[in-house]
Amino acid sequence: AYRFLPKAFIAAMDVMNQLLGTRLEVVEHYRTKDADMVIVVIGSGVGVVKDVVDYYRDVKGWKVGITRPVLFTPPCYEEIAQGVRGTKAVTVLERAAIAHNQPLLRDVQVALQLSPPENGQMPAVFHGVYGLGSKDFNKHDAAAVIENMKTHLDGEQDRSLQEFYVGIEGPYTLKPVELPGYEEQELGMTFVGVGAEGVKTALETAGHIYAQDTGEGAKHIQSGARYGAARKGAAVFMNLRISDGSIRNSSELTERDVLAFFNDKFLVDDVLREYVGGLKEGGLFVINSTRPASELLASFSEYVQTLIRDRQIRLVAFDATRAALAHLDRNLPGAALLGLINKGVGILPEEVFEGKFKQIIGAKLAKKGGSAIVDSNVALLRHGSGQTVSEAGGDR
Repeated sequence: AYRFLPKAFIAAMDVMNQLLGTRLEVVEHYRTKDADMVIVVIGSGVGVVKDVVDYYRDVKGWKVGITRPVLFTPPCYEEIAQGVRGTKAVTVLERAAIAHNQPLLRDVQVALQLSPPENGQMPAVFHGVYGLGSKDFNKHDAAAVIENMKTHLDGEQDRSLQEFYVGIEGPYTLKPVELPGYEEQELGMTFVGVGAEGVKTALETAGHIYAQDTGEGAKHIQSGARYGAARKGAAVFMNLRISDGSIRNSSELTERDVLAFFNDKFLVDDVLREYVGGLKEGGLFVINSTRPASELLASFSEYVQTLIRDRQIRLVAFDATRAALAHLDRNLPGAALLGLINKGVGILPEEVFEGKFKQIIGAKLAKKGGSAIVDSNVALLRHGSGQTVSEAGGDR
């Protein structure tokens, strides 16, 4: 009975597609019709690979595609073969690195044997492993996978790896590849702090505001977090993506337009190197501190200072905690930081952002604290938006 399950599943999916108006398939093929190179991958890694495939198609003219099995087991061999048998090179990506237990690779190999190419020329098959140790899989890793196949097809087999890893260090690891001319579709923000300061609530509030329809359509948002040992005082790193279109990339945010520290105790060099290192040209770097920006900048390592100077990063420091204590009688500086960030980035007009902020805070807090708590939060938001955002270099 097991071998008949794919047909039954496909029949049920067809009925569901008719009812819901969807076009779901047991195996998705993305730009594989004329592809010379195909990546077979499942799960959350598909989104970032699609973005990189579009880049290589549109910028470099390389014929690359993706085959994504949606029904993983039992395997749909014929449907998998439709995406890979007409290509010259196939890379199978999975998160299993155990010897003799690489199920997706096995499914692709069986699919090619059961339904071989019409010309009899089997594609070169590569196998890569990503996500080991929960390491992120980003666009630079996906680019390395494509470049590895292209190197092989260009006749430089000695420079390509048949079996490899991405995202970790080692002799069999593909090095990340830069993507010149890659156009980011999203605006990224990272908030750094501890839960008691409301860092999570602040980012969620920003997400809700930007996701609401302003009359010109709603923004698409995606949020995520990296948690430390909170009980030991470790930082929480909250990430937010904002886009006019759908967001396919679910990898950790490594390049950002805004970086906000809810306190200055996490301004240690290894954190700054990673997170300031991911700030884009002209990005906004906000710090809640009693010290002025010039003093904070002088305390950074020469490497971080050079990043800020060369990329014309706008560094703004102000005492949002003092303002929060004055308006809320609690160390919750999020509203002030949100006011400054929206002003600095200019996603929404300040009055529109304030109106939506007031609406969301009112729905959350008005029943408990009445209009006074809402007005206090709005006043704190205005305090932040009243700060001056320097042009570049962090001289404020």
